[in-house]
Amino acid sequence: MSAQPIHPHPEPDRVPRNAEGIAAALEGERRMEFYRTLPTRSVAVAIARRQAAGLPVE
Repeated sequence: MSAQPIHPHPEPDRVPRNAEGIAAALEGERRMEFYRTLPTRSVAVAIARRQAAGLPVE
């Protein structure tokens, strides 16, 4: 007996891990909200948050 499914499921669509890919995956108001919040975080703030969380910054 095998644990493999009888009918294979297709792989889900992948969203590119960049601003354009994420925005393209969102619709309407969610996309606009994404674009509104995108420029509000500076790199310095992102680095400080990663350091505070003990995450690597490279």
